Formats: sequence, structure tokens, C-alpha cells
Amino acid sequence: MNREIQIGTRTLPVAFNMTTLLAYEDISGRPFFNENFERTKERLAIIFAAVYAADKDTTFAVEDLMTCSDWQQISTAFETVTQLATEFFTVPKVVADAEQQEAAQQDEGDGAKN
Repeated sequence: MNREIQIGTRTLPVAFNMTTLLAYEDISGRPFFNENFERTKERLAIIFAAVYAADKDTTFAVEDLMTCSDWQQISTAFETVTQLATEFFTVPKVVADAEQQEAAQQDEGDGAKN
């Protein structure tokens, strides 16, 4: 799950995986799963974590995000990372189908008991 973002004159790869989650927590000092990403600081942190996850040897730095003078680039980068996160957390269809089938069987079993 890789894509690219544009920050300033640089085109950067981004990825969303476990490295992204751990890097975000290291950068922000906060748990990923408690965030709503309403604050700019958290948005910049997840963008940088996604850049790092795609290229651990990147020369791109958080300061490059903080000095970006184009809000649209930041907004678009955050949207791209959010799309990657949605794909990462999507339950595969085969698992979702199995869960639905199991729930249906439990509902049938519960109905038989009444």
C-alpha cells in the first residue's frame, strides 16, 4: 500500500503499515488509536510517519512539513495517508463473509433456544 505525496518541490513515497503506526506513536508520544487527527500537529506526525514507513533512509524531515508554505499540499498528503489507513484497516472480504456467516449461525441458534 504505497502512494506518493508532493511537499514543496519533492515527491515522496508514503506507506501505511505497522511501521507507520509505531513511528507515529514515537513521534507524537501518543497512542495512534486514541487520535482523531483534528490537530495539525497530529496530521503532520502521521504524514511524516507514512513517509518514514515508505523509506526509512529518507532525508525528508518533520521540519520540511512544518515549513511547507502550501496548505493544500499538506491537506492532500493527509488525505492520501488517510486513504492508505482505510485500506490497511479494511477487513478482507473473505474474513467479513466468514464473520457474517458465523453471526447468522449464532442468530439461528439463539432463535432455536427461544
